[in-house]
Amino acid sequence: VFKVIFRQTWVRLKEFFYFAMPIIVTANIVMEGLILLKFIGPITSALSPISRFLGLPSLATITLIFGVLRKELTLIMLATFYQTTNFAKVLTPQQIFIFGFVTMIYIPCVATIAALKREFGNLTAILVSIGEFIGALLLGGLLNLLLRIF
Repeated sequence: VFKVIFRQTWVRLKEFFYFAMPIIVTANIVMEGLILLKFIGPITSALSPISRFLGLPSLATITLIFGVLRKELTLIMLATFYQTTNFAKVLTPQQIFIFGFVTMIYIPCVATIAALKREFGNLTAILVSIGEFIGALLLGGLLNLLLRIF
């Protein structure tokens, strides 16, 4: 019984160790490089209209970009930026909800885009990705407005 449990556990963890872990480490190195080279300011300025529309801090909006690689990177990078996993210290409940909502529905991760490309071709994969990105931003902005009203 333990052998079966160990084997099943390893099968599930292996993907994380071989695929996700290098991406997470690389993303953290990139983020630290951006911080050290002082590129974060210009990036947050460029993303500020989107941040304001979604009601999110600019740093939280930057982390959404990493979700294209893998969705869980959004939370990992958010924790890296703010140096905490207690997001209630740095985001309001409304912002946490909007961040999670947008992360859930916006542009698919690279693996999903690759599957779309393989099944339907380049054009469809691009159109679906763009459509989901625009839809997520619009719905996230609408959600922000609705939560402010109520």
